[in-house]
Amino acid sequence: MLLALAAGVLSVLGGAFMPPLLIPAAAAIGFIGNAYGTLYCGIALAVSLGGIAALLSSNVLTMLCIAGFVLLSSVTLGIGLRKRLPYRLLAVLVAFFALAALYLDTALPSLLAGKEPSGERNRRQHTDTHPRRW
Repeated sequence: MLLALAAGVLSVLGGAFMPPLLIPAAAAIGFIGNAYGTLYCGIALAVSLGGIAALLSSNVLTMLCIAGFVLLSSVTLGIGLRKRLPYRLLAVLVAFFALAALYLDTALPSLLAGKEPSGERNRRQHTDTHPRRW
């Protein structure tokens, strides 16, 4: 029980200071689910998702994307390891979840506003302040 609580707290703290640490944190929660059962995986997920919701409550879309990634990755790894699925398949699924969360977080707001994906960010990057001399 303490291991599940510690994994949830460490995933939140690691994700707060360095967001790429959420990927191995989700994997650790999945491994806890495989090794100790679904109760401990549920405890770690509840602590982790509660911390993500508390830290990212100002930006709802980012909170939902990250929480969805952690939830889907942990459950996929826990079930996949228990059913002895190939590791390559699990790695591809977790990578897909990470890519989908990143894409939804960066492109969905501009798509909902009726613009092109990442349009505002791309427009700011390509604005020249100095004329080019050929």
